[in-house]
Amino acid sequence: MTPELARGFRDVDAQPDAQPFGEYLRRVAEQLAAEKAASHALLEPAPGRTLLDVGCGTGEDVRALAARVAPTGRVVGVDRSEAMIRQAREARAPTCAEFVVADAAALPFDDDTFDAARVERTLQHVEDPAGVLREMKRVVRPGGILVASEPDWGTLAIDGADAARTDAACRALCREHIRNGWIGRRLFAHFARLGLVAVAVHPVTFAVTSWPVAADVLGLRQAGDDAWLAELEDSHGQGTFFASMTGFTVSGRVP
Repeated sequence: MTPELARGFRDVDAQPDAQPFGEYLRRVAEQLAAEKAASHALLEPAPGRTLLDVGCGTGEDVRALAARVAPTGRVVGVDRSEAMIRQAREARAPTCAEFVVADAAALPFDDDTFDAARVERTLQHVEDPAGVLREMKRVVRPGGILVASEPDWGTLAIDGADAARTDAACRALCREHIRNGWIGRRLFAHFARLGLVAVAVHPVTFAVTSWPVAADVLGLRQAGDDAWLAELEDSHGQGTFFASMTGFTVSGRVP
C-alpha cells in the first residue's frame, strides 16, 4: 500500500480514481485467503444467520459469507464509499448478499439486528475506531459475535542491512502513513471497554519472502530512500529478502 493509498482509504470517494483501491483490496484478499477463512469461521456462519461486514470494500467477504448462510440467511456489507459499493454490486453475488452505502460510525440499522458483525483492515483508517466498534455492538443481538481483524504496523519487521534506515522506514509507515498504526494491539482493550465477554485474541503473522509482494501489500516502495530500496530489491534477487508483520483478530460476544 503506497502512502497515497493509505491516506486515500480515509475517503475513497474524494480521490480522482477509485479503481486502484478496489484492485489493492482484491490483491490483499488473495494474499490473506487462509486468514480470512479463519476469521469468517469465528462468526459461526450457517444457513439462516444474519451477518454484517463493516467496511466491506468491493465485497469479497460478503460474497463468501453469503454462500454459507444461504438460502435463508442474510449478509449486509456497508462502506462509506459509493465507488466501493458500486464495484461490490457489479460483481455476481448470492441473492442473500446486500450492499449499503453507510458511515460505520452511524450504522443505519436497528438495535439487535444481526447475529454477528465483522470489520477487517478498516479501523486502521477511521477517525474513531472505538465509535465504530460501539455501533457494531449496538446492532448485534445479545449473545451475538463481534470480530475485528487489523494489522499492527508497529510490528513491521524487515531484514535490511542498514538498521537505521530500516527502522526509520518502518516508523514512517506506522506513524505517518497509517492513521491508526497501533490498532492491532489496541483491539483487546477496545473489546474489554465495550463489556464484551469471551474475548479471544488470535495473532496472525504475515511473512513475505518476495520483494514485489511486500512492496505492493506493505507499501515499501515509498517508505525509504533509493539506496535502501535498491538493497531490498538486490536481496530479492539473491533469494534472501524477508519481511513480516503481525495482525490481530479479536472476537467477543455481546452479553
